[in-house]
Amino acid sequence: MDYIGPACRCSLTEVTGYSLTLAYDEVYLISIDDGVETNMITVQAVSLSNGDTVSMKVDGTTITIYLNDVVWAALGDGINDTTGTAGVYTNSVISSGYPGISGYGGGPNAAADDFYATEV
Repeated sequence: MDYIGPACRCSLTEVTGYSLTLAYDEVYLISIDDGVETNMITVQAVSLSNGDTVSMKVDGTTITIYLNDVVWAALGDGINDTTGTAGVYTNSVISSGYPGISGYGGGPNAAADDFYATEV
């Protein structure tokens, strides 16, 4: 399966950052700390449509996930040292870094466009 999505707090020298990956009807928020992945949320049976906009904002220890510029309240509870629910989560594993795009797989089904990043 091919996954793609926004990433925040990425390192230029290590495999580190927060990754929001989407594929078909699944959403994963993952913390990657020096190559070690930890699921922060896992949601299945999510409905996305062509043209939907998915974004992630990290401010301090708060991570907020948006669908079409509205907090994505359909997402579930945080897991594995991540607190919060309904699109707003708290995690302090990674304190700084750069925006980016995360992906997994390599087949023809993962696609994204109109990437935009800004500093909070």
